[in-house]
Amino acid sequence: MYVPLTPLRCLERAQDIFGTQTGVVDGTNRFTFGEFAGRAQRLAGALLAAGLTPGEPVAFLGRNSHQLLEAYFGIPLASGLVMPLNIRLAESELTWILRHSGARFLIYAEEFAALAETIKVPNTVQLGPEYENLLLHSTPCPIDIHSIDELSAASLFYTSGTTGTPRGVVHSHRALYLHALSVALTFHIDDTTVELYSIPLFHANGWGRPHAAMLMGAKQIVLPRFNPSELFRLVETERVTSLCLVPTMAEQLLAAPELVSCDLTSVREIHLGGSAVSASLVSRLTSRFRCRVTAGYGMTETGPVAITSGRPVVGSEMSVDDSGEILLAGDHLFTGYWGESPRHTRWLATGDLGRIDGSGSLSIVDRKKDIVISGGENISSLEVESALLQHPAVRECAIVAAPDPKWGEVPLAYVVLKQTATEEELSAWLRDRLASFKIPKVWRLVPGPLPRTSSGKIAKIKLRQIDTPPD
Repeated sequence: MYVPLTPLRCLERAQDIFGTQTGVVDGTNRFTFGEFAGRAQRLAGALLAAGLTPGEPVAFLGRNSHQLLEAYFGIPLASGLVMPLNIRLAESELTWILRHSGARFLIYAEEFAALAETIKVPNTVQLGPEYENLLLHSTPCPIDIHSIDELSAASLFYTSGTTGTPRGVVHSHRALYLHALSVALTFHIDDTTVELYSIPLFHANGWGRPHAAMLMGAKQIVLPRFNPSELFRLVETERVTSLCLVPTMAEQLLAAPELVSCDLTSVREIHLGGSAVSASLVSRLTSRFRCRVTAGYGMTETGPVAITSGRPVVGSEMSVDDSGEILLAGDHLFTGYWGESPRHTRWLATGDLGRIDGSGSLSIVDRKKDIVISGGENISSLEVESALLQHPAVRECAIVAAPDPKWGEVPLAYVVLKQTATEEELSAWLRDRLASFKIPKVWRLVPGPLPRTSSGKIAKIKLRQIDTPPD
């Protein structure tokens, strides 16, 4: 008998098999899988009673919380599209996304009440007493897997818009379920796993885990704000086994005083993603945490996890075309962009450049737009940045192209230091490691931090604007 593929099967399985076990921990709130499933069902019932129609997005504006996890399941259960909003976006950007999506429903945290009032969405509910009262008086919506069209949309995530206008990425029920299976198999998730959510769950590197964790009965610990002290406390008290981090978070953990005294023996895996990961960072994490450290690659359009440690995850395929651009395909690619024609091609062109070695392992060379072409030579900004980050005085850095009358463009280095160093010293360091034409010709030693996008990546577009003369 045909059974539709949907992330709601993850919720149903957690409720049936792991119902009495602790499933979600958010501060002083602790819910069994059964209790959590009941809350998600009540959220679905409340949305249906309020007039939510099939295929309609429901926006969520707030930090990591058990309510956001409830929305992950409760909104698709009501046949809606869960649409977490990036809390780091400006009011104008959020307004644009809400208008573009046509969302009539918004769930928001108290700290964003003024913003929610300004945005003017017809149906709103504030987390706290109002949200709890809504759930208390709603009729739970039953989990009816067989009524789901697995090709219908279940989620809508907007890209950060770093290269232009944000686009709404649509994922089907089928894609999200297959992604959950892929993550569970690839990262060996089971009911002994204790997952700590430190990355925002509206971020591509954050929202890929909850479905897999629910499917396999893994306990999920919610961290509203990244704070090294609190993270280390939770690692000890909850015996956390798995951490997902972006590189800047990992660097903060390595520099935190609590690292020396914290009992890290429960940690089995650290998964890095979100931006380029240096070999030095992987080595230092492995040495201090004494666990498996993997570096992942993917994007909102891929569900998001597509590659880990150079190899495709279960259900994914990769290739590199003649221009060096990375192409991805597989079971959990997106359906298309909101408001645009559905995607019909097998391969997704990522905009990233890479190479596949003889063992079949992928390495990222750079973003297409971040390659510096100097005198006809292609210079990878990631390669130069990786070499610079190995210098003990460098905290963070970014390489962009600067116009040059002789060479067309040359590498320009923005560097934030953690101890004294000169341009000459940094150049000498690179000369021992890179070809001479790759050495930055222009240096900007700045106090930092470097500007970042709403998803935490260094905003190179802003750095380019500083050194590019107007037309």
